[in-house]
Amino acid sequence: MRTKFGWRLLALLAVLAFVFAACTQEEGETTTTAASTTSEATTTTGGETTTTTGAETTTTVAPAGFTYRTGIFQDLTTDNYWAFMDPQSTVWNAYVLSATKPALFAINQPGIELDYDLAASPDPGVASDNGDGTFSVTVPMRQDATWSDGTPITASDVVFTAETVRDFGLGGNWVSSFQWEQIDEATGEPVVDPATGAPVLGLTAVEAVDDYTVKFTWNGQPGLAVWPHGPGLGPIMPRHAWEAVVEEARASEDPAEVLYGSSGSVDVSGGPLVFGSWEPGAFAQSLANTTYYDIGREITSGASPIPWARS
Repeated sequence: MRTKFGWRLLALLAVLAFVFAACTQEEGETTTTAASTTSEATTTTGGETTTTTGAETTTTVAPAGFTYRTGIFQDLTTDNYWAFMDPQSTVWNAYVLSATKPALFAINQPGIELDYDLAASPDPGVASDNGDGTFSVTVPMRQDATWSDGTPITASDVVFTAETVRDFGLGGNWVSSFQWEQIDEATGEPVVDPATGAPVLGLTAVEAVDDYTVKFTWNGQPGLAVWPHGPGLGPIMPRHAWEAVVEEARASEDPAEVLYGSSGSVDVSGGPLVFGSWEPGAFAQSLANTTYYDIGREITSGASPIPWARS
């Protein structure tokens, strides 16, 4: 199990427990005929495996895909991931939307180890002193990750997400992911901590060094709670899917309200699930993301390694 984006994915543990239970009931069918023990031969055709040991033949049929259905106590309130992270941040929306977005890093459970997701390495690095009061960290990104429509996931998507949060003053869980430097509107100067006299810690820049390298800069040295557990675990939105919506919202009197009120139908997935369809009052459907870049990667976590493959 892996978690990203803070508290709301922890709520998925309960749902996934039901999913795993359902999966154990979807095992392949096995039939055995005759009995003897001499030589053994195995033949696999499509999803069917036949093993012959002397006169004994065992045929195992691989489990077919299936639909898992579960009930939730409230309906979704939005299909818009931007809104889900702030005014529509409910656990019910999380069940359907959370697993559609990637991040640079993830947390492996139960051992709570930091691991790479879009980053090229599980090592987040340490922010270095730039000599002018700012601190920066540069993160190389993997180059095999794509959105569900085949578009590459790049540093431009990270910058787009972070700058939209800043420019529109987005709140809620967006703030915990991308905490920008606070500016006093009256003076135009950074807001300072009255206890220390230093600027309140925040991002001053998020830059695409190249297509697959992103650089974060803060107005002070970020602690562990900020890096990597801030923007390192923050969800990343697809620029190519949302840029037109964002620019239209930018021209309005209340960009955040317009963005939050927009339809999520333009969205694409960068996570293991794709938001499929939603009939208010009836059902919501998520589908497996068949282009997900981490399908099959084995991960171990905890004092007693628990191997599993991403699917």
